[in-house]
Amino acid sequence: MRTRTMAIAACVLLAFVVTRAAQSPSPGGSSAGSWSQAVDGLRGRLILTSFLDGSHQQVRIDLEIENVRDTLGPIEIPWREPPSSIVQFSLEDQSGAAVVSDIIPAGNEFSTPPYVLTLPMSSATRMTLSRGAYEYAPKNAILFRPFTFVGWRMTSAAAPLYLSAKLAPKRPDTAEETRRLWVGPLVLPRVALPPPGRKM
Repeated sequence: MRTRTMAIAACVLLAFVVTRAAQSPSPGGSSAGSWSQAVDGLRGRLILTSFLDGSHQQVRIDLEIENVRDTLGPIEIPWREPPSSIVQFSLEDQSGAAVVSDIIPAGNEFSTPPYVLTLPMSSATRMTLSRGAYEYAPKNAILFRPFTFVGWRMTSAAAPLYLSAKLAPKRPDTAEETRRLWVGPLVLPRVALPPPGRKM
């Protein structure tokens, strides 16, 4: 009886692992931007990870920030989820010219109340800003849409583009005047954007 029970448990575990593997996107390569100049003891960079999600090329956008202050104490950053009002993305071409968006994406965005993100001394944290920034629409239309209300039109044959960002949190009106909150801004250097595309 015990042997049969263990066999059933093994089959259930195997089915779970296979299901999870089928749901997970294929891994791809990551490319990290250069570290920014430190502002009030904080520096940061963008990390882009490309992967194949079904038949589509996809890209995840992560933000890594590090406390490089040489004094004791944490850095406290006003934050919210999603951070669409804190992180401002920019697209540019190889020459550095800005790519202007001609669309205003529609949708709904649910967010958490503001809170304080605490980063201890000599520590770093990495957070995902967008789990999949490419949106594949009908008639072969492709959007780069890192946030609900932020987007650019894309083509699979486009020239190389680069993503940069600015981290600029706002001090809450309810914050104590004596509390030292980090509000930047911090300019995050550009990193090459993996091209979108559909797998044939």
